[in-house]
Amino acid sequence: MAMKILVIEDDTPTRQFLSNLLKCESFGVRAVSSAEQGLSLLSQELFDLIVLDLGLPGMTGLEMLRYVRSSENDTLVLVLSGDDYLDTKVQSFKLGADDFLSKPFVLRELPARIRALGRRVRAPIGPKIKAGGISLDPEAGSVISDGRKMVLSRTEYLFLELMIRHVGNIVTRQMLLTRMYAEKNTPQEDIIDAYAHRLRKKLARTFNGTLRLVTVWGQGFVLEVNTISLGDDADSGMLRA
Repeated sequence: MAMKILVIEDDTPTRQFLSNLLKCESFGVRAVSSAEQGLSLLSQELFDLIVLDLGLPGMTGLEMLRYVRSSENDTLVLVLSGDDYLDTKVQSFKLGADDFLSKPFVLRELPARIRALGRRVRAPIGPKIKAGGISLDPEAGSVISDGRKMVLSRTEYLFLELMIRHVGNIVTRQMLLTRMYAEKNTPQEDIIDAYAHRLRKKLARTFNGTLRLVTVWGQGFVLEVNTISLGDDADSGMLRA
């Protein structure tokens, strides 16, 4: 599956150039002119990487980067900037950028850096799956149940994907760490509790009890499905990939 990239660049010729360059390299591309438009798209769709210009009108690139990371969105971010000062680079990395590329750059360098970052992305997201009346869509980065839809970050998706594959059964923290952080330095297990807390709130807000993430102390988590209001799919609880 081609990487899906969100380009945020206010200069129209540059934005069009970046979009065309990345499309020619077989990436999926959405391009917008402001941080506000970028944040709106991030709330609706799942992206593998953001190409972020710093000199944006309104909310600046650095302000957007700070907001994205403070909201625990872990989408890869490659910063583009005509400002090559060391302080700008350091600040970008402190705020959570994954890479920094100064303008102007050699054309081949941008897609090469994006592919290098892509190789660092955690375990690949699989096909659309259904289980117990739940539908998980990797293209949209969303979960649908009982006619309601919730958009997920990549890490949230990987967490919930594993829970849905084992719906009704205990999933250990170690299983989640392996799924979410494959091929990367594995963090401490308490990060799983932080994601579980966030997902639990989002599930409650969106599905109002239809889907519940329950902690089994000392063991892990169970995804419970209230089948009363679900369709015929729910009876079997079978997984279809």
